[in-house]
Amino acid sequence: MSDLDIAPAGAPARKPRKPRKPRKPRKDVKDIVRLKPRVPRFRGVPPPLTFDINTLPDSTLLAVIEAAAAVRRPLPCLENWRLDPDHPLRWRKVSGRILYEVGSLREFLKGTAK
Repeated sequence: MSDLDIAPAGAPARKPRKPRKPRKPRKDVKDIVRLKPRVPRFRGVPPPLTFDINTLPDSTLLAVIEAAAAVRRPLPCLENWRLDPDHPLRWRKVSGRILYEVGSLREFLKGTAK
């Protein structure tokens, strides 16, 4: 026997330990964090415009989907063009939204864009 097993004289005897309860298994991360289900994005060519682009003033701003419909290209194509700083189709970011000027779209469609 070791010295730790023997209590000194006059010391109270230790109570035996209670057996521990088994631990609960940890929750899976998927149960803790609720992820939103992925909504498939539209990645095709949008339908043609319902208005005439030539009747609008050059300073009119169009949304991405309208610009994609005007140039008849899919939305990811415009996303890739925005990454190229030398691409002739010009865009702006206004209040966090990507917008295209009608004048820039016209020049691009004519092939005279700089």
